[in-house]
Amino acid sequence: MPLITNADEIKRAAEIADVIGRRIVLKPSHGHLEGSCPFHSSRSGRSFHVNPAKQSWYCWGCRKGGTAVSFLMDFEHLDYPGALELLAAECGIAVEYASGGPVPDGQHHAPPRQMLQEAVYKACHWYESQLRASSGKAAMEYAAARGLKPAILEKYNIGYAHGATVSESADTALLEAAGILHRTGDGRLVDRLAGRLVIPLCDTGGRPVAFTGRLISSADAPKYVNTPETPLFHKGRLLFGYHHAHDMLRSRLRRRIVYIIEGQLKCIAMLEAGYPCVAAGGTAFTPSQVALVSHLADKAVIVPDPDEAGEKAAVEIASALRSAGLEAAIGLLDRSANNLKDPDDFMARGLDIKVDEFPVVAWLYRRIANDRVQTVEEAARVCREVVPFIRANPMPAVVELELRQLSKLSGLPVAALEPAQNPQVPMMPPRQPQQEQQEGVAISTAMTSDRMLIAQCLQVGPQNNPDWPAYLPILELPPFCYTAIKDLLWTFRYSVMHGVSVADALAMTVPADRLPYYQYWLSVDIGDPPTQETAAQLAAELVQEGRDRLSVSAAQSGAVDLAQTIQAWR
Repeated sequence: MPLITNADEIKRAAEIADVIGRRIVLKPSHGHLEGSCPFHSSRSGRSFHVNPAKQSWYCWGCRKGGTAVSFLMDFEHLDYPGALELLAAECGIAVEYASGGPVPDGQHHAPPRQMLQEAVYKACHWYESQLRASSGKAAMEYAAARGLKPAILEKYNIGYAHGATVSESADTALLEAAGILHRTGDGRLVDRLAGRLVIPLCDTGGRPVAFTGRLISSADAPKYVNTPETPLFHKGRLLFGYHHAHDMLRSRLRRRIVYIIEGQLKCIAMLEAGYPCVAAGGTAFTPSQVALVSHLADKAVIVPDPDEAGEKAAVEIASALRSAGLEAAIGLLDRSANNLKDPDDFMARGLDIKVDEFPVVAWLYRRIANDRVQTVEEAARVCREVVPFIRANPMPAVVELELRQLSKLSGLPVAALEPAQNPQVPMMPPRQPQQEQQEGVAISTAMTSDRMLIAQCLQVGPQNNPDWPAYLPILELPPFCYTAIKDLLWTFRYSVMHGVSVADALAMTVPADRLPYYQYWLSVDIGDPPTQETAAQLAAELVQEGRDRLSVSAAQSGAVDLAQTIQAWR
């Protein structure tokens, strides 16, 4: 695989809070961001820390940490070049490769991910051209009947799949790997979207990574067909319309609200009506999609389909959002003037779209009763469907308030609103406040003076001289500091020699049993920005306090008892 020559530029352009925040829910907390670690089962939901100032992350539950690149490698299951390519795509930077490297399959010097991305781009442009060609007349008529004006078609890059001619747009092997071409049982390659209006599915940066096809005829076939998952496309990690909603919300100074709906054409209709809207795409709402919503807005309004399946999906989405600490409400289309069902029906008729907002609890209750509870069956449904939904919220104050609201709506006393034994409403369990209980050695988070010294040295980094910690009075420091500074000297030299970050160098140079400590101290907030001078001053104070545990002669001979040192770290 060719060498990426602008790796440093890509890393500098990345904002770690955005990279991680689009994948897990992060909340501000005392100068850093925190959330539930995606790499282990976290009980508190607060073990994962992101430090934007230092562009690093660390989990004190599973003891993993690093940079934006290392996070993408673990989270997306990528190798180092693949993570850099993904990071570059999210930052809008073109990846540059060294010349003279191997050329895969006779193509240019781009690895598979880059090649797949280019193939999807070319297919997208090809589908657009086919919609405007004579072969796309029927598709254009269908689009016009659905209210998709030429400006809308162009804005969302909508096209038409005429058939296998998509193979003229790019290499057939790449189109097959991207899921656009499908190999039949007799070995033929066919366009799986043939005969359909083609809507690109884009990542958070607006780059097409897959497609969905809408049937335009009355043939006995599925109404919608998606291209399969690929290295570019993971259905549960994408929200259709995300980049459009992001652009709409970015300029808003007031509270940001995003709307959630089911289906791409409905989402387009909402966006065109001025509502920042996203669509999940027919899957159960995943934690990654919850994180994307959290990164977009402070509140979500869910617009359900007017049927039992749509209402059930709305409850599931609301429960997932609330369990992550987000505010959720229900939005209902104003159908007072007509009997239209969906936003795209309004767009097709050229009518205005108006959404009325309701609290989730009130909406849930109105599905059971129009007034106060009058029957045993209504009371049972309230306790079975509404109460568990309320009590699943991780914020006790919200639970208390919503129980009072439900009591007022139903006429039932709050004391009677106990959760049923077998609730039927899908929900996420409330977070438990207890301390993390993880396997492996526990790391004390108390920042004693000696730990503070090593944290300062780590966060200052090698700067102009990777050997600067050697000028500290290390022979008079505690054995813990002596051993740690020896580790740091080698880490800093490695960082400078190989041009990698201190976080990456730690993983290459430090013994595995000591690595979690250094990763934590590299990311911990120690107040004012450290300097070489502040580290030297702290070292002098340690010596004056008489904290050394070995004699100078023993330290000079290097006879440091590692077991004692590790015990001191704990």
